[in-house]
Amino acid sequence: MVFLFRRRLGGILNLITQLVVVAIWIGWLYNLVGAFRVVIQEDRRLGRDVSILGCVLATMVCLWALAGAAGTLFWFVRQFQHTAANIRFGKWLKANEEKIRNNELVFYRSKRITMKTVLVRHHLVCSAVFFSGRMTTRWLVLAQEPRLRHAWGASLYSFWNGWWGFPFGLIWTPIAIAKNLSGNSTALVEDLLRVPPPPPRGFKQGMKVATKQVTEDLFITN
Repeated sequence: MVFLFRRRLGGILNLITQLVVVAIWIGWLYNLVGAFRVVIQEDRRLGRDVSILGCVLATMVCLWALAGAAGTLFWFVRQFQHTAANIRFGKWLKANEEKIRNNELVFYRSKRITMKTVLVRHHLVCSAVFFSGRMTTRWLVLAQEPRLRHAWGASLYSFWNGWWGFPFGLIWTPIAIAKNLSGNSTALVEDLLRVPPPPPRGFKQGMKVATKQVTEDLFITN
């Protein structure tokens, strides 16, 4: 339920959720290795041959847990870089807004940026029981910057970590994977430069805006 908490508190809870997931993966890996060793020692004590199939299956499960821990920890560090990249891009857009609106030649990461430039980003879901957090990669220029590495990385991360939260992890994970692989989480540069609407006035308008925001968060339509 991390998405229910906005701004700083939501971000802190999201980071805590990721660290909890890393700890769960490491704890699971530790217990798996310990159980595997016990089984092998017992087989040797009883004079039985160690099952090759059992060893292969146990190794695959351990590698799965190791990949989950390593991937989660990698993104825990990497997300700060993506956030910083988006902040830099936002500042660059503001600094060059007039040139972009006048259709002058301006380039960012060697790519020409216009009002109609299409940007794409990808979604990651991390869950731990009743807490689920959602994150995004940095913006890329669609069809001009390679996105498959981000798309598959974010999808695999969500596949490893997204399902384990009720109920939002079960909702967000398949949506995030589908959107990542299809690459349809897009926005125009003009959308990022658009002046935000004034804050809602009155209870009815406030409820309408809040309902729209919850729907966007729940179904990842934003």
